[in-house]
Amino acid sequence: MPSAAAGLSPETVATHLEAVSFSSLGTGSTRLVRLQVSGHVASFSDVRWTEDETLELTLYNVEPAEDIRRDRPELPVRDYRLAADRGHVLVSFLVEGEVVGDVFRDADSEDLLVTLSPRETPAAAPSPAPLGSNAATTIIPASTPGPSVETSTVEEAVAEAASRWRFDRVVIDAGHGGKDPGARSGGTREKDIVLPIALKLGHYLEDLLGLEVIYTRQDDRFIELRERGRIANRRQGDLFISIHANAAGNRNAHGTETFFLGLNKENSAKSVIERENSVIQMESDQSHYAEFDQAALVRYQMAQAAFLRQSQDVATRIEHQFSDRVNRKSRGVKEGNLQVLWAAAMPAVLVEVGFITNAAEARFLRSSRGADFMASAIFRAVRDYKNAYDASLSLRASD
Repeated sequence: MPSAAAGLSPETVATHLEAVSFSSLGTGSTRLVRLQVSGHVASFSDVRWTEDETLELTLYNVEPAEDIRRDRPELPVRDYRLAADRGHVLVSFLVEGEVVGDVFRDADSEDLLVTLSPRETPAAAPSPAPLGSNAATTIIPASTPGPSVETSTVEEAVAEAASRWRFDRVVIDAGHGGKDPGARSGGTREKDIVLPIALKLGHYLEDLLGLEVIYTRQDDRFIELRERGRIANRRQGDLFISIHANAAGNRNAHGTETFFLGLNKENSAKSVIERENSVIQMESDQSHYAEFDQAALVRYQMAQAAFLRQSQDVATRIEHQFSDRVNRKSRGVKEGNLQVLWAAAMPAVLVEVGFITNAAEARFLRSSRGADFMASAIFRAVRDYKNAYDASLSLRASD
């Protein structure tokens, strides 16, 4: 992110800070602060911690408007200050807890977008709210097509729309494959662990729920990350599940974790994100990943908020099943800037089924029984999510 030296001399100020507004980004764990400006901001600093334990950034050659509009702060921001300083604006955030901040340009305006993300200790995923509970996640259909011109009654229009909204197609992505073995440890390869789990999961979904299952691969072949999402999009999937196995330098590390697309600065998630995204280096044309950055992710989260809420719901249900029904250690639900999830225009999760660098966990995952247990846990999570999704359609149809 470009920044200017602190000694930048002020010029004639043509740009004003007109408003500061707060909103939730994606699932609400990250706060988005929009700095609305009257024109182009040529230079601004990174978000940084100060000695008085506030987060601040400077907008160079910008002044606060006389009638500036200021939203009330929202946690993790407890208060904020705007100060004019020698022709520049200093924005300071008094935050609660340890927070990581970033600033980006909005692609659709001259505004600047500040993301403030609490750095939280990973915890086991909470149990999903019971179906029908007021606390349950509101599930929004991924698309809202209008009725065809032939539809003659309101009832027929509702029935037609519901049939197109129906949850009936799941895309299963067995990670890595072919020339890409994924993580390796003691002769165990990630690509060999995840394929049986993916195939068993597909079998359960087809036979027990009657769903259509699309696989990105059913054998040992290399599929580019971007193409995996394109397969899901071409087949108009309702849910994308990418299955992987974890690895760590600490041989005692064990347990499951499930990711959905989002901002995450935790070191525990960073290693997974870097490893899974490193597959890009094996692809012949890497140019289409040039815009895969934090700024683009913020814009994606703003546009796809419904998908992200659904993704988090699915991830929570999966970790709940791993912990409660298969007796695996849950390392929790996490957000991650993962390319394979970015490419899928639908609710999408990446599941790490365990650590192949842990000898006991590797033995379990290599076994037919282990693959059965992990696939059945993911199946039950998808089944419960589908039931909640279908119930939400029924409620909407009866409104």
